[in-house]
Amino acid sequence: DLSEGRGETMRPYPSHMKEKRRYIVFEVVCKGKPSHSDVTKAVWDAAFRGLGSLGAANASFWLIDYDPGQKKGILRAKNTKISEIRASMTLLDNIGSNTAFIRLRRFSWRKERGSPKALSPKKK
Repeated sequence: DLSEGRGETMRPYPSHMKEKRRYIVFEVVCKGKPSHSDVTKAVWDAAFRGLGSLGAANASFWLIDYDPGQKKGILRAKNTKISEIRASMTLLDNIGSNTAFIRLRRFSWRKERGSPKALSPKKK
């Protein structure tokens, strides 16, 4: 056992070896205000239709946040899979029982810059 006697602990991966992530801010365009669960289901269905289950897993695709009031949310994916995620989101055509689509607004490498608050209209 390595931990006995030596006091060694596991070291984290160096930053150059970690997977790079990108955050995608999106806006839902539809009538009404779809719920968080409806948007989650629609986004995952579109990802599975476009990428398949293995492709969605390899993209480390995840819906991080969605605000039903603003109809905006954040997706996270690997840096190398952004083009595949963009293509798969074009397959989304319904959210719940409403016809809808997702407009991808911003791509960012930091979660803070990708927040829905960052897209709110700026005051002059």
